Amino acid sequence: MLYREAREELNLDLTVLPWRELGYFIPMDALFSSFQRIYEIRPDDVPDFTLDDYSGGEWRTPAELRWRTLEGEPAKGDLLALLAEAAGVSLSECAELTVRKMRSRFAEHGRVGGGMA
Repeated sequence: MLYREAREELNLDLTVLPWRELGYFIPMDALFSSFQRIYEIRPDDVPDFTLDDYSGGEWRTPAELRWRTLEGEPAKGDLLALLAEAAGVSLSECAELTVRKMRSRFAEHGRVGGGMA
């Protein structure tokens, strides 16, 4: 299934590209919203996205994703936890970063505390 999805969505042939699974995450783990697999794929060039399927796209390193998310760029709610797990960062550190991110967002919108302990 991974090979087909990579071909259809990213126009990548994983039979000739280096890739590896970084993690498999389940919703029973407190910080994850659904069953998810995270992969690292290392193409030589930026994939030729099908513009009918996407309005845009860009490649980012995990560190760039983390910092841009912490800076307030909209992202999937459990992205920080997924990045932390995939990078081997402790979930407690990830939870602290997530709480700080949420408190910051609530403060920006004039809500104090945001219901977070």
